[in-house]
Amino acid sequence: MEKIKITILTFCILLCCACDSNKVEEIKRFATDFAAAVQSGDKSRITKMYPGTADVDEFASDFKMDSIQINEDNMTGGHKVSLGNGIWLVVTGKDKESFKIVSSHGLFSFPKEQMSFAQETGWIKKDMDDQEMLKAFSDTTFYDFLFDKTAEQLKKNVTTEVNWEKSDIKCMVDEPSTIVAQVTNKGSHAIRGEDYKVIISCEMFGANEAKGKDIAPKQTIFLSTRFPAEGAGRQIYKAALKFNINEASRCEVVSRYYEVKGGEYEEFLKTK
Repeated sequence: MEKIKITILTFCILLCCACDSNKVEEIKRFATDFAAAVQSGDKSRITKMYPGTADVDEFASDFKMDSIQINEDNMTGGHKVSLGNGIWLVVTGKDKESFKIVSSHGLFSFPKEQMSFAQETGWIKKDMDDQEMLKAFSDTTFYDFLFDKTAEQLKKNVTTEVNWEKSDIKCMVDEPSTIVAQVTNKGSHAIRGEDYKVIISCEMFGANEAKGKDIAPKQTIFLSTRFPAEGAGRQIYKAALKFNINEASRCEVVSRYYEVKGGEYEEFLKTK
C-alpha cells in the first residue's frame, strides 16, 4: 500500500512538473511573439498583448532572446520574463489565450537626456517599473515648478555690462559712436543666441537692441550697436539682458538651461 502511495505521489509531482514546463514554454513563445511585434512596430498587437501601452511612443528592442529566463513572480502569481540587457516583463494568465503583460522594466524607451535629468532631480528612481516612470513623466507640472528656478539661474549666470575699452565714443562729429556690451556666461550650459538679446541704452538717444549670439559655458562675447555722436554733454550708456525664454515651452527651457542641484522633485512634492 505504501508503494502505491509513493507511486501516485511521484506521478503527481511529475505531472505538475510537466504542466509547469509546458506553461513556461507557452510563456516563452508568448514573449518571443511580443518581442517580434515590438521589433516590427506592430502597435495594435503590442497593445493587445500589453494593455496600457497605447501612449508609449517607443519601445526598447535590444533583446537577447537566446538567453531568455523565466521565473515565477510572487507579487502577481505570474511569471517574470528576463529578455537581457536589464529588460524584463511580467506575464499573467492561465494559458496562451489569456496571457497578458502587466508590468515591465527597461521596455519603454525614454530619451536619454530626459532620463538622466529625471534621475538627477529624483523625479525618476532606478527601481521604478516602466508604468511608474510613464506616470511620473505625465506629471509635467514639475517643469512649471522648475521654470521659475531656471529663470533665476539664468539671471544669475548670464550677465552683461558696457565694455568701455572696446567702445568707441565719438563727440561733435558726424561719425556715430559704437557701444560694445560684453556678455558673460558663468553657467554650465551653453546659451542660445535666439533666447536672449541685449538692450543698450542712453538717456538722450533711447535704446537699441543687439541680437544675441551663442555663448559657451564660461565664455564672454561682445555685442555692439551704434548711436549718434555725442554733443557737448557726455552720455551714460547702460546694457541690460532680456531673455526670450517665454517664447519656448517650459519643458524646453528647463531641459535646456536648468542646472540640477539634486532633490528637486522631493522639494516639488512638498508644494503639492
